Amino acid sequence: MSLIRAIPGARDKPASLSTLCNDAGLLDEYSSMVEAVLTLLTAFGAVAVSVHKDSNEPVVKAISPTAARFLSCVAEYLDKDLPLLSHWESPTVLAPPYPDGHALYGAQFLYLLEKQRAELAQEPPELHRVQLAVVIVKARVEWSRIRYLVRYDPATRRHLLPYGLRSGADATIAGTAIRELEAELPAFRFDADRDELRPLDQILVREVPREYGVVTAYEMSFFQLHSDRSRLPIGPSARWATGKALFAKVAERPHLTLLKGLQLLSTKLPEGFDGLPVGVDLSL
Repeated sequence: MSLIRAIPGARDKPASLSTLCNDAGLLDEYSSMVEAVLTLLTAFGAVAVSVHKDSNEPVVKAISPTAARFLSCVAEYLDKDLPLLSHWESPTVLAPPYPDGHALYGAQFLYLLEKQRAELAQEPPELHRVQLAVVIVKARVEWSRIRYLVRYDPATRRHLLPYGLRSGADATIAGTAIRELEAELPAFRFDADRDELRPLDQILVREVPREYGVVTAYEMSFFQLHSDRSRLPIGPSARWATGKALFAKVAERPHLTLLKGLQLLSTKLPEGFDGLPVGVDLSL
C-alpha cells in the first residue's frame, strides 16, 4: 500500500496530506481517503498527527522506529491480501500466556482491545447489554437458623444465588426469575396465590467478560421470594448457605460479575441483607 509506505519515519520530517498524496501517486481528490486511513493508524497509536506552525496544515509521521516497522508490516499484509486477524468464527478467548498466534485471533484481539479501552476510558460506553434476574430466597430452616438458597454454577465453579439470563421467551424479567426458581427447585411451580417475587433493586455492572469480548452492561434485577410454603425441596446442585458464607464468596472472588452486583445491592439496602425479612419459613 503506497500510501502507508509514504508516511515518514520517526526521524524524518513530517509530511502534509498533499505531500502524502503526491508521494503515493494519488490525486488530491483522494485526500478524504488519506484522512480516513490516518485516523485508523492514529487509533493504533502508530502515527503522530500535528499542525505545521507555518502552513497550519496537518502533518504526519510515524511515532517511533517500531511504529514505522509496524506500518511497513501492514503495507506488506495489504499488498499480499493477507488478513491481519483470523479465526473470527472462533469465540474462544484465553487467559495469558497465549499460544503462538492466538493474540491475533479475532475474538482474542477484540477482547484485549476492549480491556484496554475499559482501563483508559472513564465509564466507557458498553457495546453489549444483557439482563439478569437474581433471586434471593431467605429462609428460616431447622432450629430457626437463617439460610440463603445457593446453587452450584459450573461457569464459576462456585455456589451462587439462583440467577438467569433473560431470553426472548421471557415476557418480563420477573418471568426469568420464575423460570430459574422452577429450574432450581424440582417440586416448585410458581403459584401467584401463595408465592410473591418482590423486586429489591436493579444494579448495573460493567465488565469485559471473555464470553462477549466487549464492554458489557449487566442489568441485574434482584428479587426476593416470599411464600407461605412450609416445604421447599431443593435440587442436587443447590444447598442452604449462611449469610456469612454468601459474603465470604464476595471477598474471595470480588471480580465475579454477580458478586459485584450482590455487593452493590447490599450497600443500597437500608439494613443490608440482615435487614431483609425472612421470605420462607421452613422450620414449622
